[in-house]
Formats: sequence, structure tokens, C-alpha cells
Amino acid sequence: MATQKPFVEQIFEAVFHDDRMMLPGGTDDHGYIKQNLLFEFYIDANKKLNHGNGAMKNRTFYAKLDSWLKREKLPFSMVATAKIRNKAGKVSTADVVINDAIANARKGPLAYNDPVWYEDDHLGRKAWTVEVR
Repeated sequence: MATQKPFVEQIFEAVFHDDRMMLPGGTDDHGYIKQNLLFEFYIDANKKLNHGNGAMKNRTFYAKLDSWLKREKLPFSMVATAKIRNKAGKVSTADVVINDAIANARKGPLAYNDPVWYEDDHLGRKAWTVEVR
């Protein structure tokens, strides 16, 4: 009988084994996720799927993410202050986790990609497009 993985690792697997991260497909809006958006997804999923049990603070979450990425030897890097062109077209910065192939090949700011990860429902709440198993 297999043991269940910690909830936070289930989140990491759902995001980092997703085609939007693993197979960027040549579009500049795939292959990365903003760290704060990933944490927001974790908090929402933890409330809905894990009854809010054991929710951790963002610094602990990012430390666990860094350790998990190293342990799993996945081709991702945590990058501080990457330039991102927002939906209004202005360039700002954000901390991201990015596929190394995209990080090495990109020139200029990343494309805004928040809508890749969620859709707004009819009440203006985020409906995440990532499935946690």
C-alpha cells in the first residue's frame, strides 16, 4: 500500500508536471508561474481539498518548493525579479519559477500568463485550471 504524499507535494506535482510547465510549446506565456500565484493556488486548494489543515506561511512554502525541486531534479529554477509584461502591456517584475529551457532561451520580458492558470468565475473568484490528484 502506497503512502499518501504531503498535500504541498501534491500541489507541486500538479503544477510542475503540467504540460503548461513541462512542454512550453513555443509560446512565451507557458513554462513559468509567478511564485505568489503558486502560493495563492496552494492556499485555495488547501482550503477546498485539505480542509485548511496544516496551511503554511509563504516563506515555509517557498523553502519546501526549493527543496522539492532539487530533490526531484526537475528542470526548473526559482528566479527573483523576472521581468513580465502585464496585461496592460507595462513591464513589471515578479518572482517566478521557470522552466530552465525557457529561462535560457528568452529575450526580453515574459508574457503575462495568469489566465493560463485560472479563469474568473461569475462571482469574480479564481477557478483554477490545475487538477490536484
